Amino acid sequence: TNPERTITHIDVFAIDESGNIDYYERNTMGNNNGAAVDGAGRLTLGVSRRAKDDNDNYIFEQGANYKFILVANAVAEKDDMAELATLSALERLVQDDSFETSFAGGGNGTEGDGTDNGTGGTTEGTTGGATGGTPTMSRQTLLHLSGTKLGENPDNKETPQTFLMDAVATANGNDKHVVNPVSNTTENLNLSAEFKRAASKIIVNIKQGDDVEFRTQLDSQNAQYDFYKLPASTFVLPNESKLVNIQLINTAPMQPNKETFIWEYTHASNSNPCNENTIQIIGYAYSHSWSDVDLTNETSLILNIPMMWNKDNKSETGYSDGDDKPNVGGNGKEEKAPKSWYKVPLSQGKKFERNKCYIVNIEINAVGASTRSTAIELRDIEYKTLDWQDVDITVGDSSENPEYLTLNTNLVNIYNMNFDYTQLEFSSSSYIPNNFANENSSASEKNNIKNNGGIILTDAYYYNYLDQKVELSTTAGDKYKIYADIKSTAEQDVLNGKINIESPFVAEYTAGKVDSHSNAIRYLVFEVYNQTGQKATFTVVQYPILYITNEMGWYSYRSDFGGTTYEKKGNPNYSGANWNNGKWDYGRKGSNSYFFGSKVAFPDDDSYSIEYYNYGNTGTKVNTEGTISESLNNPRMYHVHVTATSSKYTVGKPRLDANGFTESSLENSRLVSPSFMIASQLGATQSPDGGVNQAKQHCEQYVEVTKNAVYDDWRLPTAAEIEIIASHQDASDAMATVMTGWAYYCSYNVIDGEVVYYQTTGKPSSNTAVRCVRDAY
Repeated sequence: TNPERTITHIDVFAIDESGNIDYYERNTMGNNNGAAVDGAGRLTLGVSRRAKDDNDNYIFEQGANYKFILVANAVAEKDDMAELATLSALERLVQDDSFETSFAGGGNGTEGDGTDNGTGGTTEGTTGGATGGTPTMSRQTLLHLSGTKLGENPDNKETPQTFLMDAVATANGNDKHVVNPVSNTTENLNLSAEFKRAASKIIVNIKQGDDVEFRTQLDSQNAQYDFYKLPASTFVLPNESKLVNIQLINTAPMQPNKETFIWEYTHASNSNPCNENTIQIIGYAYSHSWSDVDLTNETSLILNIPMMWNKDNKSETGYSDGDDKPNVGGNGKEEKAPKSWYKVPLSQGKKFERNKCYIVNIEINAVGASTRSTAIELRDIEYKTLDWQDVDITVGDSSENPEYLTLNTNLVNIYNMNFDYTQLEFSSSSYIPNNFANENSSASEKNNIKNNGGIILTDAYYYNYLDQKVELSTTAGDKYKIYADIKSTAEQDVLNGKINIESPFVAEYTAGKVDSHSNAIRYLVFEVYNQTGQKATFTVVQYPILYITNEMGWYSYRSDFGGTTYEKKGNPNYSGANWNNGKWDYGRKGSNSYFFGSKVAFPDDDSYSIEYYNYGNTGTKVNTEGTISESLNNPRMYHVHVTATSSKYTVGKPRLDANGFTESSLENSRLVSPSFMIASQLGATQSPDGGVNQAKQHCEQYVEVTKNAVYDDWRLPTAAEIEIIASHQDASDAMATVMTGWAYYCSYNVIDGEVVYYQTTGKPSSNTAVRCVRDAY
């Protein structure tokens, strides 16, 4: 596709007679996913002219006048566009295609006055010799290279592949305001929009004169060009106001290429150029004007053309004028000029206008200046200004009855609900009948929907605690809720309406356990068809009241272990910790003889093994010891998301005391953080001798590391948080067993891992372990 005509997205604004923006959308529904074909395309708005808002008011007032303004390929974000409330705000919107760089060239000069450009920029050297200028902060742009993959810049900015355009959509081409017909009119409204580009196109044609011979390279000097004082920002819409603080930028130099610095000659090598050697340079700029007193800001082309030239005015036959003796050089162009700099003003009228093409024709027949800063300004120039190829794009369909089906979103998130009737909206050229099928339906049922309209559930699944995709069963009576219970229907007998989604969860406690996958996020994929066969697809992500995800741990340690981790040897005497007379003792080997020892997880076939690790007193190699227990091989940290209070707990972030430990009150013990993680079995401990005081101080020091993160903000869990883990780990497909101990310390006291109850007194410490949690938002 021609980049000068390509459209990737169109921002549509419907503006009432008071200048208010009553409707906005970003539309990418054109041909080829929004890319116009050879400049021709069409789009259908995502809402009907008869559509209503949530308050049952018409979005487009019946019989009212609207101006539809379209902006194509704007770089502004969709959310920023949507915040514009008035036409005047849209008219003030600026697109700036410049960016700040960390340097502006000024590299090595090669001549005595140091005024040549440095590599990669256009700031000129100001000192003599080969030092060049000092790099400075500057602004750069790639606007002049739009539509190509050429050019280098220090920040890896991408060259624009499309052009900012604007249009006003009209009915029958005779009025900039469109009348929305009264409500009993059912015809589709087709509008036409003629897009105009915000940029100007510049074409410079350079012809080789009789006394010079162009070269792309001579004595290690390359031909190159750059634009001087190029305007790189503009109003998004045509605007008579002057843009304040406009950036006029010197661009980075470009060497000969096949797209922007095109050399047309037929010779085999630069050593033998042909007589009709021509150059064409193509670039783009935004609108700007300057006066006779402001010519220092005149946009110009700065150009170096290495050349051979006829210094002594010799004839092409090799003889001087009036002399019958041959001269050395043969063709009359015996003098080298590897540096031959010119400055070419690019507009005769001292302005650039939107959507114009400026053609500059020049002939060069004498050598230029030896430095860029003293470039010879050419004035014997032929200028032409043309319209830049008008392009017509139709808004709507050119046919009598356009066929379309669009959704306001293709992703619906449902939280804490079995039903949703509010989020998903459709706009269709025909009705969507109340037909529904799923993957288990017959082929004839599904084909009927594809041909005549309705909705098909094509996939329903979740991910288990091993991150494996599990399809929801279609077998009646299966322990997984069959997705025959899942349905979706469209609002009937309307062309613009809502789509209902029904997907019941079962999350009932049974003897302290929960039903299977009810704590996993559910994913549902639907296809929607209208009566004429247009198709749209949407996905539902359904979150239960309490859902569980997980993150794989790698290794654990404590922050008081002298900097020793699995990846780094700190103090080798710290890899295990015991409690002795109210304080910590440390040891080199983290084994069963210690309350806690540093651990690391290794893949083991389809599972993992967890081993202790430590360092020797000499050397830097880490040592590992055998697995800590066959039942302790789960390095997953489970992330519990709780979105509603139940009869068993209250959702709220547990309070901390003055020392930063989880507060020990009974009231606090019933709180559950709305988002908390439990340490994996990398955090397994022996029974603490020092009771709850030792337990909470351990969590303060505990650290667990993944491949991407370090978690060091753990605390002792509340009793309700321990209960949630204990009741879900053996029953939910979202969580494998992570706590194997008989009882675990919590901020209040002890909770039994089997029976699940609050234990206020009396549990023997020798049978109680510690597992830490962290708030994760």
